[in-house]
Amino acid sequence: MNPHYHGYGELSSPHPPSPEAAFAANGHDYPHNNNNPALKECAGCGGKIVERFLLHALDRYWHHGCLKCTCCGQALADMGRSFYFKGGMILCKNDYTSISKHVKRSWLASPFVLISQTKGILSPII
Repeated sequence: MNPHYHGYGELSSPHPPSPEAAFAANGHDYPHNNNNPALKECAGCGGKIVERFLLHALDRYWHHGCLKCTCCGQALADMGRSFYFKGGMILCKNDYTSISKHVKRSWLASPFVLISQTKGILSPII
């Protein structure tokens, strides 16, 4: 018999992961400590995104509640479909409008559109 061969029963567990394997980190509940490399890492909290929905913005992935306005702290996904990014700040429309009244015209930015991803399909948040 091949010394590198292991029967399926030797490699797999006959029991599902125990509830003790669950953990919470950065305000997110994770059902199991899943080190799956296919899971995206949240740009906001650094945790793995195991939820069904995630956001894709600024070429990074975010938990729904982690993409927040730098000024007011509100989750941008709850405030509409667009946000602004300027001077290293992620801003909701209200705060961007408020700030832009007091700055030079060259500071103004164009809005970005939030994208929600479900099972690999990207679609704008409505």
